[in-house]
Amino acid sequence: MLGNVYMATGKFAEAEKQYDRSLKILESRRSDSAPAIARVLHSLSKAYSKLNRQSESEATLREAAKIAHDNLSKDFDMAQILEDYSRLLERHGQNRRRQTFWRRSNSRGQPQISWFVRILNSRNLSM
Repeated sequence: MLGNVYMATGKFAEAEKQYDRSLKILESRRSDSAPAIARVLHSLSKAYSKLNRQSESEATLREAAKIAHDNLSKDFDMAQILEDYSRLLERHGQNRRRQTFWRRSNSRGQPQISWFVRILNSRNLSM
């Protein structure tokens, strides 16, 4: 994705434009593109963060986490989005909300997401 190239080269405003463009294309498809939308929203939240637009970054990551939560069984790389959202809640001192979020995820039969992500990260693997 072109937005990722812009992010890697520090061109965050250009990355934002590409992610917005990708979202419009994905949202117009009307197919099962929810995991792809979550990934683009996740990337867009990182671009907003680099542009010092924290409130937009947080709102976008929250939206990506909702989609990822509902699509974890379809696409396991959604776990990284959920892990990043959990860290956001922790950074803002919202530990009770974070615990509720994980309890709900695990009660729906979802795997222990944070455990899986930590194993991958400890082995320098990416999802």
